[in-house]
Amino acid sequence: MKYLVSLFVIFSCFQSFAQSSDAQTKANDALPINFSADEAIYDSNTGVITAVGGVKANQGKSTLSAPEFEYNTKRQEFYADKGVTINKASGEKLNIDSVIFDEKIDSMRVNQIQIDISEASLIAESSYKEDGNMVLRNISYTACDRSKCPTTWEITANKVIRTDTKLKYQNAVFWFYDIPVFYIPVFSHPDIVSKRESGFLVPTFGTSKDLGATLDIPYYITWSPYSELILSPKITSKEGVLYAASYKQNTSHIKSQSKGAYTATDSNYDDRGYLFSKNDVYIDDIWRGLIDIQYASDDTFLRKYDISNEAYLRSTIKLEGLSNRNYFSIYMYQFHDMRNDELTTTGDQIPLVLPAVNYLRKFEPFSNGAYFTIAVDTASLYFQDDQSSQRFSGELSFLYPYITRFGLMLDFEVKLREDLYYLSNVVTDDGRVKDAFSSRTTPITSVKVHMPFYKHSQNFYQIIDPMVQLVSSPNRDYTGIPNWDSNSFVFDSSNVFSLNRFEGYDRVEAGNRLNYGVWWNIFGKTFGKINTFLGQTYNLSDNSTAYTDVASYDHQSDYVGSIFFYPSEYIRFNYKFLADNKDFSFSRNEFNMVAGNDDINFRADYIYDKEPNSLEEKRQEIYGRIYVRPFRKVAFYLLDRYDIAAGEQREIGGGFIFEVDCFKIDIGAKREYVSDRDYQGQESIAVHISLKTLGTFGIGEGFENLEKKNAW
Repeated sequence: MKYLVSLFVIFSCFQSFAQSSDAQTKANDALPINFSADEAIYDSNTGVITAVGGVKANQGKSTLSAPEFEYNTKRQEFYADKGVTINKASGEKLNIDSVIFDEKIDSMRVNQIQIDISEASLIAESSYKEDGNMVLRNISYTACDRSKCPTTWEITANKVIRTDTKLKYQNAVFWFYDIPVFYIPVFSHPDIVSKRESGFLVPTFGTSKDLGATLDIPYYITWSPYSELILSPKITSKEGVLYAASYKQNTSHIKSQSKGAYTATDSNYDDRGYLFSKNDVYIDDIWRGLIDIQYASDDTFLRKYDISNEAYLRSTIKLEGLSNRNYFSIYMYQFHDMRNDELTTTGDQIPLVLPAVNYLRKFEPFSNGAYFTIAVDTASLYFQDDQSSQRFSGELSFLYPYITRFGLMLDFEVKLREDLYYLSNVVTDDGRVKDAFSSRTTPITSVKVHMPFYKHSQNFYQIIDPMVQLVSSPNRDYTGIPNWDSNSFVFDSSNVFSLNRFEGYDRVEAGNRLNYGVWWNIFGKTFGKINTFLGQTYNLSDNSTAYTDVASYDHQSDYVGSIFFYPSEYIRFNYKFLADNKDFSFSRNEFNMVAGNDDINFRADYIYDKEPNSLEEKRQEIYGRIYVRPFRKVAFYLLDRYDIAAGEQREIGGGFIFEVDCFKIDIGAKREYVSDRDYQGQESIAVHISLKTLGTFGIGEGFENLEKKNAW
């Protein structure tokens, strides 16, 4: 019976729509409204069809449900009263007291409407269409749970115009726990179902010792579904206006992120600014391009305006391709040292690298698993003091892995490397200025032996893997080759078994040496896992300067080790060390620990490095942070950074967080004690307020930003 009634009502609707054929021609504005009901009654005198029981109406992807429904064939209007529900394709759910509409469900006039979506709800006394937009009277909007009384926050207004993308309020009042906080005569925000819309974002306030009081007024521009632009001028009481902007684009071929700023009113410089722009270009399945620009007008601009604390900026232009067993890249680098020249020794030794080429091919393995690899790397370096260097490096390697029937694992590796240099106006290690051609041929052979031992018990299993490696390479005289890219030498648990522990290409680890170490890994069924390592190198060569100009030791190296302990998902412990081979005194310690859950957690970082590298002094620093949530809605946090080597405080701060399902406020304070030329550190207060669906606004850096900046 229900099926027959449905056919009858649908036929009647089509007859009515046929009488207004003009509406049907307007871009699907008059899709047929399909009805079904348990019973239908037609009054021939009034021309009214009354549907009763389980009434359903569908137009496109909009669905209406009601206990009773009427259709007036003369006025071509639909009417429903009491218990009307409309579900739209956008995810909205409309609960309506009474509704009247014509050929389109979206053209309805209603009384007492509530619009619900996954994150927010809007209640209005009445609604009607005006100039193609929905007009709502006497509304209440919130993203909070209305079943909880009082509601955490809500916005009320006597009129709201709902466009396709915005809600525009007139005479709006913001309420917090039923207390009116402030009045806004005109206010708008993106519609509940709109993800992106141009307009002003919430302004951000701040204070700074160098800038004074600050105000950011961001304006968001949606250019297309794939791009956006934010104009964000910063007004400061001490340094005038900083004109800032950011741009993002994301398509199938281009991913771009750019941001920059400019000011002409700074008290110390005529013009200051910066530009960071990273652009990935995906040409096809093999080739990809990269343009990454990092530019700053001077060394302290980024720190003064709280943009970045990086010690170096590096701009890159790169083209790379990866296909099967081949990799190729050609690129250029330009560096900018942001450190104080009086405190560094690099001077003019930061080059422009143009171009650099890298090629790697790994050949198909033989039936026994052995394979060849070819690597080529070239670089041209140009310096500010007219020095230049062109280098070509080529390497052929052969690796043969073998496993005996007893489980003993052996890796035989042979490398032959050739380095060619053409030097212009270069000052070499022996003090000579030369234009010359230099070359170096370096054969390297290695045999690595290890045999894992496995033991299983009721609650855990463990693997002990001792390893020994013999590496042989002839000692070389490097006095004719400058050292541009191998100044950093770090011996730790990650590179004990590397054939060359120097970064870069200008230095090769020479001599005969024996590397040995042991891994001990425990995996528990109830307590997580423990990974430990202890290793050392023994130099077999009589020449104790096998590590040339940046690292040397006697025959026996210091001990290196690491402990990674993860007893549960709530505790993570990492420790790495470098200890003296005679008295086991530590020359490097790195410690990190994170423990806790959502209610209480803390983090501790400690680093001690007696000689970080040839360009830096001793470093010893500790950082700690604790977060405690004693109550479900309230949390406190405290952080501290202290330079033990200098005996100086670097940073201290703390704050308070109040958070519920739809509202969050973060109030904190921080003091930085770092100074660098015209940057003198700062004292700052942070107040961040987050309203669900409306965004975050406030001043200073909240807890989440502090966590990101302090991640080592």
